[in-house]
Amino acid sequence: MKSPIRSISEALLALPILASAAEPDGAAFFESRIRPVLVMHCYECHSAEKTKGGLRLDYRGGFEKGGESGALVNMTAPDKSLLLQAIRHDSKDLKMPKGADKLPDGVIADLTRWVSMGLPGLSENPPSSKDAANEEWQAKLAKRRSHWAWQPVHKPTVPKLAVHPVDSFLMVKMQEKGLEPAAPAAPATLLRRLKFALVGLPPTEEEMEAFAGILSSSPHPIVSPSTTEALIDRLLQSPQFGEHWAAYWLDLMRFGETGGYVRDYPIPKAWRYRD
Repeated sequence: MKSPIRSISEALLALPILASAAEPDGAAFFESRIRPVLVMHCYECHSAEKTKGGLRLDYRGGFEKGGESGALVNMTAPDKSLLLQAIRHDSKDLKMPKGADKLPDGVIADLTRWVSMGLPGLSENPPSSKDAANEEWQAKLAKRRSHWAWQPVHKPTVPKLAVHPVDSFLMVKMQEKGLEPAAPAAPATLLRRLKFALVGLPPTEEEMEAFAGILSSSPHPIVSPSTTEALIDRLLQSPQFGEHWAAYWLDLMRFGETGGYVRDYPIPKAWRYRD
């Protein structure tokens, strides 16, 4: 029986075989997934401005020629390419990026796939300083545009793994990592956690007894969502909630009528934070 794919990296590497019809446009793949990595981790030492070790990575010939250590890619056997050995940290004497943490598995998978595709998207000739600066900016812009905050809002399908939808999404991620959720908190533990989080104080003996009284009529030892919500609402409406969180505002506002730092600008209605 064929062994299942065990990681994201293996899945990405298998994509050209499993779904060759869906092979991405090489230039688009380079611009969105590869060039930002080169700009962030490689161009500072290996581009038109600086060719450390005789290596340039801003045009195709630089990868094919390589530097002092030899050719960077092996198009006959892509997986044996010096570039991939360096980013995978196969050798203790050759680890890239130098002096930095190993690249994430997803980035390594992207670079591996790109090499196997034949290095699409690279310029055939070394770019001028002006062109290199423009390419660097375009790469940074592409990376910024890929940030989650700029992606279109969509309504995902909620997995049916838990009562609360947020818990369902958390369960999916936990299962992906082989984790199990902690057991539900005991009533006394839950009350203590909520009190500290919302009002900064431990529960009183009277509160513990009252909470236990509410639960005594229930056949289940776990606190129901309705009981939890009622407790949270009560704590949010208490004066202690305002007093507890006002302390954070007071730290921010520095207890004064003005900023009192670089510029001594006034803080309108600062008294509200102290009342």
